[in-house]
Amino acid sequence: MTVAFLFSSPGAICPQQVDVSISFDGSAPGFPSEIVISLPHYIESNDEQLRAQFLSFVYEVGKTEIRGKSVIQHLQIDPSFSFWWMTLFALRRWHADSGIVQALKLLALEQTLINSKIRTLHIDLDESSVQTCVVELCRKLNIDVVSQRRPNKRLCVPNVLIALATFARAKSRKAQTLASSSQSENGPNITVVDYFNGFDVAAANSGEYRSRFWSDLPKVISAQFGSSQWLHIRDVGKQSLPVNHAEQLAKNLSKAHTNHSAIDLVDMQGIRRRVMIGYFRLFTASLKLQRIRRSFTPNTSHLDLWPIFSAEWHKSLRGSIAIQHLAQFHAMRRRISQLPKQTCGVYLMENQPWEMALISAWNANGYGTLVGIPHAAPKFWEVRRFVDPRSRLAAGVNRFPQPDFVATNSALMHQELLDNGLDQSNLMPVEALAFTHLSTHYATSMLSQSSKQIAVLGDFSETITQQLLDLVGNIDGGLTSGTVFKPHPACIVDDAKLAHVGLRTFTGEIGDLLSTASIFITTSSTSAALEAYCLGKSVIMLIDGAHLNMSPLRKTDDVFFVRTTVELTAALRTALSSDSRPQREFFNLNDQFPLWRAFLTDLSRR
Repeated sequence: MTVAFLFSSPGAICPQQVDVSISFDGSAPGFPSEIVISLPHYIESNDEQLRAQFLSFVYEVGKTEIRGKSVIQHLQIDPSFSFWWMTLFALRRWHADSGIVQALKLLALEQTLINSKIRTLHIDLDESSVQTCVVELCRKLNIDVVSQRRPNKRLCVPNVLIALATFARAKSRKAQTLASSSQSENGPNITVVDYFNGFDVAAANSGEYRSRFWSDLPKVISAQFGSSQWLHIRDVGKQSLPVNHAEQLAKNLSKAHTNHSAIDLVDMQGIRRRVMIGYFRLFTASLKLQRIRRSFTPNTSHLDLWPIFSAEWHKSLRGSIAIQHLAQFHAMRRRISQLPKQTCGVYLMENQPWEMALISAWNANGYGTLVGIPHAAPKFWEVRRFVDPRSRLAAGVNRFPQPDFVATNSALMHQELLDNGLDQSNLMPVEALAFTHLSTHYATSMLSQSSKQIAVLGDFSETITQQLLDLVGNIDGGLTSGTVFKPHPACIVDDAKLAHVGLRTFTGEIGDLLSTASIFITTSSTSAALEAYCLGKSVIMLIDGAHLNMSPLRKTDDVFFVRTTVELTAALRTALSSDSRPQREFFNLNDQFPLWRAFLTDLSRR
């Protein structure tokens, strides 16, 4: 009989000698066993198969027939659109209640239990929903379970009350004042949709739009098109611009043949009735779909993943998300319908809920070519970028909302989307606008070994940043003098805490740091790590077992991936003793934008 112990904390206590220890988060066990299995490592070793299985699972839930209609059809809120595509589950987005990582680990666990022929499983897990799934899985696999914890029951506020509170807050928001449209009804018109952040505010006050998303492309657009409309989605949160400030900046940017508008997709002025009608329809549909929980078992699996995804499912159809995403749908419909007929449109593509609304509104108004522009680096485990390929080929409301073209900024992104079912004719290679600065930052001289400066880059997550600092603070022999820390704008770290681990804050721009430092210690989700890699720097990345490896460099040989202080110390010593490396190619780069110019010329003539 094979006995195994599944645990999620390195401090877990194994009740007896076991044959196999299975680490849910990849931490090393503090007890002996014949075999040690890390589920995060298993996922990385079986990445293609597990990601495809997860995407197929999402697809099959949407296609489930209940009372003679598919789930997608039950959630239809418009003749040409289903709210299914705006649910958190179908969007496959990372968020506080997202069960994506847990689901992938559970799929890996199921395969591990079967392959290792486990007959008795002791479990010590932190998350009650995960424990519930494991216990039920073992029951179906005839595995005896010994649990060291009782699942914690959380007190939950009814989703309906949260939805009503969300509606009340949105109803009290100040109505936006849109800049008047200056577009021509005759010449070629283009609409650009992006976020009202990441741009030079001082330049905007002077009437010039300089954005990290677009580089110098606004000038190219102005030269190519007779008129352009820029719709800037105002973020809601700590980093957002105040409404009055956003509106004033939009007015300052607007000039002849170029119009800028700050839009607030949470503002429900003029659409409250439609939002509430839509909410009651979704709530009614959710009652009809109560049997859906039976469909949360992936094909060829015994896992019941409903405990992992039930919270976000109810939020999407009965709670705050239902109100928020309905508001985005109707606000986008209203705003797009106010535009003169458009030759083409481009938007920043992240598969956010407002993008689903934009695509639906654009097509409903019969406008021209729509282009999605993924501005970031491609990441294998950012599953919102991918769908089951069958979703791209379906008809009507069952078809995944997608633009006419996707502009790809690298060979890797191009190939990944081809592999995921997008046709070659729908993909257009262009320059990577958000990384244009790399072409001017390439090192002109090699740094000597004695001049190597180390830079530590913080994460947007406070928890992951603290893990990084803990590792750095325990490096054998300590850090070299002059090592600096660049915090993520969303996660500032106290100077005293940094001094305790031998770091000081770097207050300059990230571009300056990329020019001076030669070794970067980062987390796997930090985009600057890729920039450092392109510039020939040594890159050391922390991969945290509680999350997936989100680096676009995860399959790259000349990058160090570390989990422990011992591994970090060894990687740092190797980097310090290594010769400087030449720059590396990753993105399509050319600061004259020949690919973009040719593409925009073609669009303007359609």
